[in-house]
Amino acid sequence: MKGEAKTAVYILLAIYVYGRWQEENPLAFAQRKIQSVKTKARTSLSNAKREASNILDNATDLIEKGGAAVYDATHSDQSADLPGATLTREAVLAICKAVSFPDPKLAASIALAESGGSTGAVNRSSREYSIGLFQINVAKHTTLSAADMKDPIKNARAAFKISKGGTDWRPWSVFNNNRYQQFRTGILAP
Repeated sequence: MKGEAKTAVYILLAIYVYGRWQEENPLAFAQRKIQSVKTKARTSLSNAKREASNILDNATDLIEKGGAAVYDATHSDQSADLPGATLTREAVLAICKAVSFPDPKLAASIALAESGGSTGAVNRSSREYSIGLFQINVAKHTTLSAADMKDPIKNARAAFKISKGGTDWRPWSVFNNNRYQQFRTGILAP
């Protein structure tokens, strides 16, 4: 006998013995107990599904909203920027102002959502080869070089051109899914 079947037989035997001990119809007693167990199992399963759904909703919310908090906790706007290091919000904003984005705070928020401020950020897959601060896809924009896109100023200039002078951010997924909004705090608040 398999383990589950053996366990079921022991349970039924225990129910029978308990029913006899209670001096009542063992079959009726067993049916009542089985029904009670089924009801408790359905309730437990329903509660577990609801709890799992709540946990997933909360986790998703924390992940979506937590990006800016994690960034703020690990990056001081007053910290020095080192070559190859992740740029601060202040430094990214200064670059966006230097490139003349019409809304440099929006541009900086998009850059931070895309790369976390890392000038050397790379996202390579079968569909894209995105590099740098604004994650410029050099597979799509073939006139741009991968080496140039690691330069934050050249990367921002490419983003300025691709975004039609900072007026069309639809090519950036973080704009379309509103992930950039989590970075619109502090010095980047509208």
